[in-house]
Amino acid sequence: MNGMHLCPNCNGKLPLRKFFLVNNFKSVRCPHCGARLVPDKKTNSLIGGIAGFSTALTVGLATVVYYLLGEMYGTLIVLITCLLVIMIYLASVLITRNVVDFKTKNFSNEKN
Repeated sequence: MNGMHLCPNCNGKLPLRKFFLVNNFKSVRCPHCGARLVPDKKTNSLIGGIAGFSTALTVGLATVVYYLLGEMYGTLIVLITCLLVIMIYLASVLITRNVVDFKTKNFSNEKN
């Protein structure tokens, strides 16, 4: 793994915005050479699982804190929870950008 934000076909740098919706069922198109890139499913699934678990834990703990403190801090708890969930998502995007291997895939023989 060498900072997999480079296209394996042309070594062009893939922009960060390409990683916001990366999943195991979607390919990424290189803006430099047009190659379709698919992520390593095992690593991508691991990152998604950890991010999903972290999000569920954050929301669960926020719910417990909300019921313990009552409605007095409700708005603050919701705001902090939303910010933490957004931070978890952005962290998973950055991790995906720098860790997940991408391979070129030929889609010409496959049905749409």
